[in-house]
Amino acid sequence: MDIFLTGGTGFIGSYLVEQLMKDGHNLTCLIRPTSDIKRLVELV
Repeated sequence: MDIFLTGGTGFIGSYLVEQLMKDGHNLTCLIRPTSDIKRLVELV
């Protein structure tokens, strides 16, 4: 399933991103230019 997610860099959002990716979903995350994306990069 294709999912558009906001808040993926936050505490809860990052765990949600991880679980959705493990479940095989295709994610598109909206992030602010100033957000720390280290955790998201590690999941890719």
